[in-house]
Amino acid sequence: WSLAAAAADVRSLAFADAAGHLRRLRAAVAVTGERLDTGDLIDVLLAEADALGRSGATLDAKGLLRLAHDRAITAGDPQRRARVALAATQWGSQFSPSPEGFSEIRRKPDTDGKSSRQSCKNQCSN
Repeated sequence: WSLAAAAADVRSLAFADAAGHLRRLRAAVAVTGERLDTGDLIDVLLAEADALGRSGATLDAKGLLRLAHDRAITAGDPQRRARVALAATQWGSQFSPSPEGFSEIRRKPDTDGKSSRQSCKNQCSN
């Protein structure tokens, strides 16, 4: 529900409101002691970072992208790692986390021995 509400706010250009929905979701999950699935958490973090970046809160958005990046690496999810990297670079060099922060995305092999970059390239071309 929170992702849908945030998407509706983004469509109406209410970026701060969209980020608020997702921040409240993460806070409610933390207070109740529940856990979001890692993939769902990454999706929420990416959506919240996007809304924050569009609202002008780029430092907060950068922090969320860093958290999403760390979770994607830990989860070993190449598709979400690629989405995090693309989200970071869409804002340009002034917003993107430092290049060394994402260098392991290119270097770290997936379980099949291919780099994430090659793995994504193969999946995207199919």
